[in-house]
Amino acid sequence: MTVAKRADAVPILAQFFARVRATEWSASHIKELSDTLALADISLVRFTAEGREVERIAFMYVLHKTSSGWKIAVLASHPAENTLHLAR
Repeated sequence: MTVAKRADAVPILAQFFARVRATEWSASHIKELSDTLALADISLVRFTAEGREVERIAFMYVLHKTSSGWKIAVLASHPAENTLHLAR
């Protein structure tokens, strides 16, 4: 999915981050490619209230550093088994 306007992205990202808050991080790999560009691949595990695993998911981020800090330029989900193991 691609969105052109911030207003279009807000509800999508709010739902995404609500899902992330209900998970445990199982792995994170981050590589700074330059002073203003970084790549991150993060694996998450979601559980029921009883502790049963629901799903494993992963997200790839492309981050761009601006004068006001790091910003997500691209966010894509993918199967957790395909997580990149980025060397620092």
